[in-house]
Amino acid sequence: EELSIGLAKADEAKPWSAAEDAALYLVVTPAETALTDTALQVIEKARAHDGSIAANPISTVLALWGATRAGAAVVAATLLDALLALRVEGTWRFCTTEIWDTALLTRSLLLANASSGVLEPARRFLRTAQNADGGWGYAPGRDSDVDTSAMAMLVTDRSTTSFERAYEYLVGL
Repeated sequence: EELSIGLAKADEAKPWSAAEDAALYLVVTPAETALTDTALQVIEKARAHDGSIAANPISTVLALWGATRAGAAVVAATLLDALLALRVEGTWRFCTTEIWDTALLTRSLLLANASSGVLEPARRFLRTAQNADGGWGYAPGRDSDVDTSAMAMLVTDRSTTSFERAYEYLVGL
């Protein structure tokens, strides 16, 4: 029942999150229901230009599993193709997270009293990667999320507009 509520609110979630909810609904639902087509539409809507779900192998394989379970062979085939294309050197990696990794490492360097010469290139990267809404996604071009935005704000110089925009983003959630 909770998953069907999630399907009803799919437009309120990040596309990859909505696709994961839809896939899980398809996996755990024992037979076709009135929401099967809705769940498949949510997955289709979340697919990126490369056919994957947010260039994320985990989200893509969940969608593949759900589409296969629902008997949606065409959707499953395109997701499988996208999943195979996501391999790097024969392996799948969760995803690249340059913003999250940079913010986390910069936070560690701040705590270790690193020099501004070491910190400033990372801070400049974070300022450049900040989304229009004031937050940050885990990688450039990704929707802002709470944990990455909070970590990036912690390492942003408080005297900058970047810090102010991040603060407004976070308190506005």
